[in-house]
Amino acid sequence: MLSLTTIAIILLGAQSVRSTGVCRYQTYVMHKGSKLQNHVVTSIYTRNYLACEALCTDTPSCQSYNWRQQNSTCEISSSTNGVSPVDFVTETGWAYFQKYDDDASCAIGEASTAGCTKTGLKTSGCKGCIEAAGMEDNSIPDSHITATSSYLSASWGPHLARLNHPTAWSDHTLNQNQYIQVVLNQQQYVTGVITQGKNDAWVKKYKVEFTSDDVNWQFVSDDGTPKIFAGNTDIDTAVTNIFPESIIASIVRLRPTEWHHTIHVRMEWLGCAL
Repeated sequence: MLSLTTIAIILLGAQSVRSTGVCRYQTYVMHKGSKLQNHVVTSIYTRNYLACEALCTDTPSCQSYNWRQQNSTCEISSSTNGVSPVDFVTETGWAYFQKYDDDASCAIGEASTAGCTKTGLKTSGCKGCIEAAGMEDNSIPDSHITATSSYLSASWGPHLARLNHPTAWSDHTLNQNQYIQVVLNQQQYVTGVITQGKNDAWVKKYKVEFTSDDVNWQFVSDDGTPKIFAGNTDIDTAVTNIFPESIIASIVRLRPTEWHHTIHVRMEWLGCAL
């Protein structure tokens, strides 16, 4: 039996004033080391799996997709492992993502997942607002990434905390006062974060802190309480958390609250331009 890992990309509808419309949002669930063959309708190269996911969301016939990180191959499929179990195979280096649709009442101004709004902000997970901020592709420079402490800065410094990097940030002081900070390339909407562990260590839970002026800091919250996000359960699986509501920030911090063995973090921030 293949293990099932929830990638937790849940696109949330607004909780404010309701209309009678219906929005359709997607949840993607990942099977690592597997793929669905014989049902591919489109095969292209994309920058990362989020771009492949966006293509699947925009393709009416897409029910799932296969992603191969080594050569950035994105395969859009018209079936699922449940409908076509004989075509669901183990394949090293691939990951299979299945799309599930969730219907939810639309708030006024949210006729679809495109252009969603909520109290003047784009709602987290709205189509087009989950772009990578620049950790993985190095467009965020090393000098913009700092931390409270590091174990062997040259080998495990915060500048190495990039998604899919061969190493990671390793904290030197194990307590809940530690954080890794990223100065974004612009003030922008931030809608989520992707994390990975490394070398038999990972962050199991964390909070996210942010500011737009480097003076007034606040936490991503859920009903007024700082939200504690469920993080990783192994060293390699990329776990994505979409915020309950998007934020506007120029600097973001990830604050580990629970970890396995020690704090090892690789990450990417998600969002879009104002």
